[in-house]
Amino acid sequence: QLGISLARRAPWQFGVDTCRRTLLDHFGTRSLAGFDFSDDDTAAATAAGALLAYAAENHLSALPHVSRLEAYSSSRFLVIDEATRRSLELTRTLIDGNREGSLLGVIDETVTAMGARLLGEWLSNPLTDIDRDCALAGLPHAVIDIGGNVRAPIAFLGIGVQRPGVSATLLLNKQVRPIRGSGLHEVELNGVAFRLQPGDTVGLLVYGYHPQYLSSFSPIGGHVDVSGRIDLPIVDVD
Repeated sequence: QLGISLARRAPWQFGVDTCRRTLLDHFGTRSLAGFDFSDDDTAAATAAGALLAYAAENHLSALPHVSRLEAYSSSRFLVIDEATRRSLELTRTLIDGNREGSLLGVIDETVTAMGARLLGEWLSNPLTDIDRDCALAGLPHAVIDIGGNVRAPIAFLGIGVQRPGVSATLLLNKQVRPIRGSGLHEVELNGVAFRLQPGDTVGLLVYGYHPQYLSSFSPIGGHVDVSGRIDLPIVDVD
């Protein structure tokens, strides 16, 4: 026995209009075109909307961490059989099955488990239409000058992506790095692994406070000035 729990859902919860409205309301958009969903993708939109509604119902609150929707099509990926995958040692070595020594182990410089999993997925499922877009993969490098009139300023930096048709800006990997003290700082930000789409805008997100660091913030009663530049690890896939 697998111990799987089944929950029956009413037929109306899988209605096309109901599920599409669930997605539009959640992402704050008027259409799903910004997610590469056409009017003909009724099955995909219905499945996504029903799943999102079920997750929200069981979570008993909003789902702000669900910030993007990506259509999956098997035609976009090269199918690699298991024997070929093993012989190429994409994610595991052929002899002992270890990650170390595989292609993934050699090139993986991500700093989060989420980034490592995504990189492994990319290697295992190569794109067949990679000329359409590019990706962020690696460590962003920032030169930041922090000033202001507070004694011990703190700025929290992250990489953000604004997608056409989506009101919310996505904080990549949901991670920020705190930068403490006035003056010039040259830092490596948290590693990113994110596939971009045409029309995406990438930039630096600066927070004066972030819930990841509940006890860290600049003194109240002043202001913090942040300026500088950032070098993004954009991989051109042409």
